[in-house]
Amino acid sequence: IRVKAPGVYRSISGKFEIAFRDSDGRLRFQVVEGGFEAAKAARADVVGKVRKGEAVRPSRLTFGEYAEAWIAALNKRPRTLEAYRYQLDRHLLPRFRRRKLTEIATNDIAHMVVAMQRAGLSGWTINGTLTTLSGLMRKAKRDGLIAANPVGELERDERPKIDSREKRVLTEAEMGKLLGAAGAFRTLVAVGLFGGLRLAE
Repeated sequence: IRVKAPGVYRSISGKFEIAFRDSDGRLRFQVVEGGFEAAKAARADVVGKVRKGEAVRPSRLTFGEYAEAWIAALNKRPRTLEAYRYQLDRHLLPRFRRRKLTEIATNDIAHMVVAMQRAGLSGWTINGTLTTLSGLMRKAKRDGLIAANPVGELERDERPKIDSREKRVLTEAEMGKLLGAAGAFRTLVAVGLFGGLRLAE
């Protein structure tokens, strides 16, 4: 069912779908999470990229394949990369590794959040996982592989609640000393520092 914007349709299931020509001139259809405005914005973004000559081609890449390429190309501090690597290995790859990048929808991510909450993981841990996933998906969108970042479509109540009570936080110098003394346990300590874990985790 076509609705009040060119190339935006609503399927029988009620989800919105966009139609566009990719960089090779092929007509493509893609389901977009969210409402009419989200679908209209997603199509405008894709069409704008094609007009500017940016590569827009639906990808057959799996999440696992793209994740490895994404993290290998990052120019971040080693401690940040260690935290991203942990989030991928511990939470994201087990769930999404074999899924096509284009098939991962906002509902899938919302279900992941619920599963992590039921497993007793802290809001900080879940938020750290979402931050890593959002960075990956944002780059995939910029590369023209997906129409929109599905993490950005999460509703406020679908995101984890963060305990805002004041906590003792190590200074950068203290963290450096702790990592320097960690020896073979450096990666584990880095995860504890930057992964948002509780002591029980």
